[in-house]
Amino acid sequence: MAMHKLGELEIASILLEGGGVLNGSMLEVGLIDKIILFVAPKLIGGASSPEAFTFGGFEKMSEAIELSELTFERIGSDLCLTGYPDYKHLPEAD
Repeated sequence: MAMHKLGELEIASILLEGGGVLNGSMLEVGLIDKIILFVAPKLIGGASSPEAFTFGGFEKMSEAIELSELTFERIGSDLCLTGYPDYKHLPEAD
């Protein structure tokens, strides 16, 4: 796995700027420490519209990954949301 190779190279931080599948995969296994999400005031909708995080999701809202230490900043007409995921409901990795 790429993450193991990065660890061997003593690389402790990466910038993940992927699509919904890559972002969702990393979030699902608890490998994202900080999220910086930009939201534009545009609604595109549709079944094929891009998603920020594509993964299996959770059956109950109480199982959702919550963001702590939230900050919001307006940049032009966009909103920048920064937070830190709380993985308390994810199973522990071996």
